[in-house]
Amino acid sequence: MILYKDKKYFFQLIPKNFLKNTQVAFNFFYFYVMSIIIGLIRDNFGLVASDGRIFPPVDYENGKPKALVMPRDDNSDKTFSLNEGKVIGAYCGNMEFLGKSISEHLTEIYATECNGTTLWSERLSNLYLHLKTRLESPDCEILFQFRGLNLILISSETGKSKDLKIYWAAFKPVNNKIIIDQNILPSSAKITGTYYWKIFGDDNSQPFVNKYLYESTKLPSPFVTKRLLESKLRNSISTGIEHSLPPVFSTEKSCGGTTFTRTI
Repeated sequence: MILYKDKKYFFQLIPKNFLKNTQVAFNFFYFYVMSIIIGLIRDNFGLVASDGRIFPPVDYENGKPKALVMPRDDNSDKTFSLNEGKVIGAYCGNMEFLGKSISEHLTEIYATECNGTTLWSERLSNLYLHLKTRLESPDCEILFQFRGLNLILISSETGKSKDLKIYWAAFKPVNNKIIIDQNILPSSAKITGTYYWKIFGDDNSQPFVNKYLYESTKLPSPFVTKRLLESKLRNSISTGIEHSLPPVFSTEKSCGGTTFTRTI
């Protein structure tokens, strides 16, 4: 379900000087994504946040839900950490499959498949590859068109906080294959004092969250603290929850519940 086909409408919510001191990756989904997740970096700080709402499995027939469902839990943490906290991230879309949460899959893959190299870029590539393989498994109980998954990770190639970047990936089910759309933010060297962020989740919420983050970060602020950034992310998630819409299988909003954050 695409709620914003016209990009012009999306950008009407964003001031013209939006990119002056901000770099943001935009993404328009071809499938409906529950939740709202955010990754944000500035200088030596990196943070991720998510809402806490998840829904139970939905029984589909002829491409339509057979019955409406209520949220299963409003206290599900969609953030995670890997490598003893040297990598943090968040996920949305598919919440669990093959009897494990996405966090459990990522932790298992990282421990078994990603420790043979010291390069973060190679570990990340292995992480994506093995997660894709699991999503494509014939044993997976989820209808293939609903195996979409979005990831935000924050880490650095050098292991130094000044080099933190946002690594994001969208795992998209297409013709019984998982296609990975991925990128890095920023794509070149970071600019001191610049905020970078990536948002995935409810289509209706994203423009409002982008606008809030722009408005709350546009003024020069030399004395930024991790606590201040965490407060901005919590307010961003609240904005996303406020403007989220019900999915096709429920009368309740797609986002809600507890806000979770992690920092690096």
